[in-house]
Amino acid sequence: MQTPKVLSQEQILADDMILHTYADLMLGQLPQIIDQFYDQMLSQPDFEHFFTSDHQVKRLKSLHKSYWTDFWTLDFDAAYQERRKSIGLVHARIGLPLKFYFEGMVLFGHLFREVFRALSIRDFDLLEAFHMRIEQEIAIIVDSYNQQKEAVLEEENRRLAAPLSQIWDDILFLPLVGILHKKRLKEVIKQALHKVSEVSAKVFILDIKGLQHLQLEEAKGLLQLLKAVQLMGCKPLVSGISPIMAQTLLELDIQLKKINAQSSMKDALSKAYAFKNLKLVNIHELAI
Repeated sequence: MQTPKVLSQEQILADDMILHTYADLMLGQLPQIIDQFYDQMLSQPDFEHFFTSDHQVKRLKSLHKSYWTDFWTLDFDAAYQERRKSIGLVHARIGLPLKFYFEGMVLFGHLFREVFRALSIRDFDLLEAFHMRIEQEIAIIVDSYNQQKEAVLEEENRRLAAPLSQIWDDILFLPLVGILHKKRLKEVIKQALHKVSEVSAKVFILDIKGLQHLQLEEAKGLLQLLKAVQLMGCKPLVSGISPIMAQTLLELDIQLKKINAQSSMKDALSKAYAFKNLKLVNIHELAI
């Protein structure tokens, strides 16, 4: 999509006046335009699952009536633009693909132009104002849509950076997989310490078997995390240390026994449960 033309305040006010001049005429045609819009949309299989009932279609028609009534009658001021931003946010939250929004706006534009022709409207200023306003509306809605999507993606990335699990009342488990870059390490430490404090954890298990590699700086960061956890009154355990990772830790002059290293995740879990006077039991041992 091309960047919309930046309009002066004088041009915006002029477009407002032109659109308002034709408001009564266009609003008289609006019910017919909306009906045509939904007749065409409902004929396309891609849109079927977005229109699940007659009640929903009726509600959406009402929303479109309000949308286009505002388009023709209201000034394009800050309050108006905020209302348009909220539409982009809603579309992002419900997961409506942008292609559907674009196709819908293209169809509405076509239907309005058909009305212009049917009514023999040949006002160039109206056509220019109409297209400019459509362009501005699309830019606002798409921008707010993308911002909402980016915010959701950022939150998901934060969650995936430190996939913490509370496996018992006060036992936390953090398996790290993939690459531990500087930004992710910072998020891991932040989330882990917050969770330890939030649940008053007594045992914190860090499994690093899934890490592709462990550089010196990242190893220092994880060790600082374990020390911080210990200072908070929580017992830190580490599992999944590979020979290469062990060598990295040795370069930091760290004795592995001082960081409660366990050979496997199972051993770490057993140690954590033992600390809580619990025991891991094979389910087959419980068979009668």
